[in-house]
Amino acid sequence: MEKLLHQSGISLLEVVITTAVLAMLASIAWPSFTDLRQTQHVRATIFELTATLAMARSTSISRGTPVALCPSSPVQGCIESNNWTGGWLVYSDPDGNRSPDSGDDVISTAALKPSSQLQIRTTSGRKQVRYGPLGRALGSNLTFHICSQGLLRGEVVVNTAGRPRSRLLEKSEACPT
Repeated sequence: MEKLLHQSGISLLEVVITTAVLAMLASIAWPSFTDLRQTQHVRATIFELTATLAMARSTSISRGTPVALCPSSPVQGCIESNNWTGGWLVYSDPDGNRSPDSGDDVISTAALKPSSQLQIRTTSGRKQVRYGPLGRALGSNLTFHICSQGLLRGEVVVNTAGRPRSRLLEKSEACPT
């Protein structure tokens, strides 16, 4: 008596067709995923910057001494620039000389992951955010512009009372320089 053998499994043709369909679906979904990643990167940067500003303000009030934020680089510390893309430094500045006098003055640092697509710039002429002993911002209003791929995607605004507020922009415009 002869037994019929039943083979279970899938053929090579079925594997090739399934792989081709998955590749087409992935190529359709990829641009949306890239936009989502960029938006989330901007949101995370806005959140981190807003939290740092609130912490600096709170520290100036609790210590009763001026506290400042400056753009920084890992090698130089505070840099004289309105480009904050490399990160920032929060420090106590009781003598008002606009730089930390010792390592003990440094309260916090943030080094952002290098990205050719994300840029953070402040209003021209404002290279630092400074809080007085009562938590008020010293100077005029300040706007941080968060840009991705040359387009303005979000802003963090610090008013003269020292309070930061943020917004994610729905319609992108050219990034201010």
